[in-house]
Order: sequence, then structure tokens, then C-alpha cells
Amino acid sequence: GALAKQTATSPSEPVIDFAAIAGLKAARPELLARLIKTYLEYAPKAIGELTEARDAGDLGRLATLAHSLKSSSANLGAMTLSQLCRQLEKAAASGDRTSSLRLASDAIAAYGDVEEVLSEETADAIVAERAKRATS
Repeated sequence: GALAKQTATSPSEPVIDFAAIAGLKAARPELLARLIKTYLEYAPKAIGELTEARDAGDLGRLATLAHSLKSSSANLGAMTLSQLCRQLEKAAASGDRTSSLRLASDAIAAYGDVEEVLSEETADAIVAERAKRATS
């Protein structure tokens, strides 16, 4: 299942650290579902821009996009992606082109896994919410 799915870039790390969002999931599952939905609307655009910046070798843009994705990803437990973005932001800001391009590619790949797992999590939350409404 999605819980056991490991990242391609870091096989020992889970794609999503569900412990990081467990409190929110237990207390406010509808808020978590909304946050995930917002992230899944925003992040693909940012990843698209990250891909364009990588392909253009635009280190300034890579640093800005990585900074933006770093926090939003961490907030939803995507710690591996967040860590890659942190490293990318630092490498791009310091002018390290080789590391920046590699880290951008790693972050883009990691996002694919994050999107898959969070989409499943949102679907599960919607089903649970509908079931709760049907019984009340």
C-alpha cells in the first residue's frame, strides 16, 4: 500500500512521514484533506517551473522554487522531498550548477511519488468523510 511505498531517490525513507501529520489527521481530517488538495493544485505547477528552470540552468529560479516547495512539502510529511528542496536551495544559492541540476532532477522524481501517495490519502479521507455523513 501507499504507507509502505518508499521513495525512488531514498529507498530507506517513506514517501510521506504519516507520523508528522497524524495529529492533524486525527483532530481535523477535513483540514488535512483541504491542505493536501491545495498542495496538489499548487505543486505540479511549481514542479513544472522547476523542470523549466533546471533545463534552462536558471539557478536563481531553482533556489526560489526549491524554497517554496521545501516548506509546503514538509507541512504534509513529504520529508524526503523537503530535504531535497533544502539541499537544492542551498546548492543553487551558492552557484553549484552540477549539484543543483542533479538535486532538481531528484526533487522532480520524488514529487511523483509524493503526488501518488497524497492523492491516495485524499481519496481515503473523502471516502471516510462520506461514510461518516451517511451514518449520522
